[in-house]
Amino acid sequence: MPNTSKKNTRGRPRILNKETIINIAFDEYWINGISEVPLSSIAKIAKVSRPGIYKEFNDEDGLKSEVLQKYIKALDTTIIPTYENSDHPEIIYAHFHNIIYSAPSDNFKGFSSNTTGAKRPKNAKGCLFEKSRLTRNKLGKKSLKTLNNWEEKRRKVFASYISRGIKNGYIYKNINTYNCSMYIDSQLKLAQLLQQDGIKNNKIKDIVSTSLSTIFQEKYRS
Repeated sequence: MPNTSKKNTRGRPRILNKETIINIAFDEYWINGISEVPLSSIAKIAKVSRPGIYKEFNDEDGLKSEVLQKYIKALDTTIIPTYENSDHPEIIYAHFHNIIYSAPSDNFKGFSSNTTGAKRPKNAKGCLFEKSRLTRNKLGKKSLKTLNNWEEKRRKVFASYISRGIKNGYIYKNINTYNCSMYIDSQLKLAQLLQQDGIKNNKIKDIVSTSLSTIFQEKYRS
């Protein structure tokens, strides 16, 4: 008589842990692009089933939205306070350099391997937020809403920073605050695009410096 006391559990997926899935997707999306990672890859790394992920997040777009929220939460504790607590013209330049070189600086800490709540993966380049903006036409309603909401919040922070810059004399007085915030927003996306296109970092830095020279008084340019 065959022994049936032991059940065959070979190949059985692990019990799904939501936080683990988000962390895996976070790293994969940042390294490879939020629209370039199939759900099957995340399921394989996590050793769980795709239906299990769908059940936990309702759909793949739900997972993408949660990953963006994780990233944005870290942005709210790093980048936003940097702008809100500083009147230094170097902040904008340092922000761009953080994207270009994927490393923190004295003036702009940004993301590093030690950032609370959302650590930069070892092989990640640029900014997950900017990379996601470049493929926004491939995002679903949930992740797109998450992206758009924080995009608008950041523009308001930029506008406040620009207003202080005009008042303190390092940004041209004839600058329209809203238009300037939109301009900076678009240039951040351009810097990410140039990096993904394989343009050398020093060349991107030169392009950024030229772009920002239209905003800053000459003696405050970096």
